[in-house]
Amino acid sequence: MANTLNSRELEHYHSEGYVYPHRVMSEQEAAGFADAFCSYEERAKGPLESSYNHKLHLVAGWAADLVHHPAILDAVEDILGPDLLCWTTNLLVKDAGDERYVSWHQDAPYWRLEPHEVATAWIALTPSTEEMGCVRVIPRSHHRPVASHHDVEDPKNMLTRGQRLVEEFAENGGVAMPLRAGEISLHHVRLYHGSAPNRSTERRIGVAIRYMSADVEKKGYPESATLVRGSDRNGHFALESRPRGDFDRAARMAHNRAVRMQVANNYKPAPGDSEEVQEKLASQRAALEQGLDFFYDQWLAEGDH
Repeated sequence: MANTLNSRELEHYHSEGYVYPHRVMSEQEAAGFADAFCSYEERAKGPLESSYNHKLHLVAGWAADLVHHPAILDAVEDILGPDLLCWTTNLLVKDAGDERYVSWHQDAPYWRLEPHEVATAWIALTPSTEEMGCVRVIPRSHHRPVASHHDVEDPKNMLTRGQRLVEEFAENGGVAMPLRAGEISLHHVRLYHGSAPNRSTERRIGVAIRYMSADVEKKGYPESATLVRGSDRNGHFALESRPRGDFDRAARMAHNRAVRMQVANNYKPAPGDSEEVQEKLASQRAALEQGLDFFYDQWLAEGDH
């Protein structure tokens, strides 16, 4: 099984802004991660609170194992260098017939991580086909500067702020990145990307891991990140720890703190935002924080501490 990117893959990433598919584990190993996610989901007794779509690796051992998976890190190191941090993880699950989608967007303007030595590793724990709403990208769009977006409220949009690119471009020029279970795609933080609804009869389970080099800094309030390889030579982020037990008290508290710091940045109004936009951001931030606290309190109430 190939672990590192070959010269063709590496050249394609730098010229086109993405590469796929790259196998990092067997389908059987991917199925084990998918089963672990489903067990965690069952324990939550219903849909996961949206706050736990972020930084799940701080509370769930299986997600921490995924973030530290050697084959994934080998591929990312080829792009970003030997000193790597994980800024966050995001669950990307679409049920069969799920109408939710991801609008066309760039990550860079919302994440405010600079320099742009940041890459997303999208891991398929189940197949992710075009019919299932796999990720689509606009080749070479990462060579463009940070683009303008506007926020559109749509409950079917999986993005936290509903952000959409203002620029008009030929969507039919997009490239779909279907993956088999155990494969990953990698894309640049400035690459235009999105995804369609799941039109299939199968569930799609994916996890996006946001990796960055140790040279990257965060604009705004201080945040935390997980050192996954090499050294944290610059100390731009408070370092996070792997959970010792799934959802034990220390892990939940660490996750609570980390997500609150991240939410404070992601929902901070930009200069010139209208009063309406500021109110919307404040409302979205409050909803995420309340969901986190509710879920956190629920676990405490069950005596798991």
